Amino acid sequence: MVRQLCVMVAAVMVAVRAASAAGLQGRGPIPKIAITDIVNDSLQNILANINEPMIPKKPIEIRLNQDYVAHVYLKMDDCKVWGLTNFVAHDCTYFPIQSNISISIKSPKVTLNTGHYFINGSMVDHVELFGNGPGMISVDDMDIKVEGHAKVTVKPFSAVFDTAVLDLEMWRWTVNLEDMMPGTDLGTVFNEFFSMYGPAFFDIMENNINKNGKLLKFLNTLFPPAPE
Repeated sequence: MVRQLCVMVAAVMVAVRAASAAGLQGRGPIPKIAITDIVNDSLQNILANINEPMIPKKPIEIRLNQDYVAHVYLKMDDCKVWGLTNFVAHDCTYFPIQSNISISIKSPKVTLNTGHYFINGSMVDHVELFGNGPGMISVDDMDIKVEGHAKVTVKPFSAVFDTAVLDLEMWRWTVNLEDMMPGTDLGTVFNEFFSMYGPAFFDIMENNINKNGKLLKFLNTLFPPAPE
């Protein structure tokens, strides 16, 4: 009797698993909509209003606070930026059932020139860092990706995010801050250090942006719904 009961239970379990598998196969892949062309059209409309070099209205400030790596404050005035109008969208998708969206844009090169920078802080092992003067930061193959949850209208395209995560990628960046560590030979060393560890510093900036709460506000100004 016990043996027969065990056989019956096993048969039921097999039947349930088979039914579950059939149900999952019947659902097929999660529906998604390719929106790269639509996003790119909206992006190019935005970039058409930018004249290069783009001149930021306010100084650019970067704070890097990462234990065992760097605690640095960098402020750049009189800035000019090239390469923003070369951004194009790629691999953009929207999953309407979950309201999940992924937007990626990239530019072959973005260059920032500053007429005057100010930097201070410390690097690995508490090595002091300071300097001021003109400078340049150039990023090759800059790729910006945002993934999140949003209310999306495909045509005309609009996206209102309620959650979003930023991912910054690049192939290489080159840093040349003149007059850093004046009176020493360390300025060249630090410029090479910043250039070599560009991806790591990008990760730090990415984390800072994701934590400061300003990303959603910025995104929701880019692709707002059309006025009714």
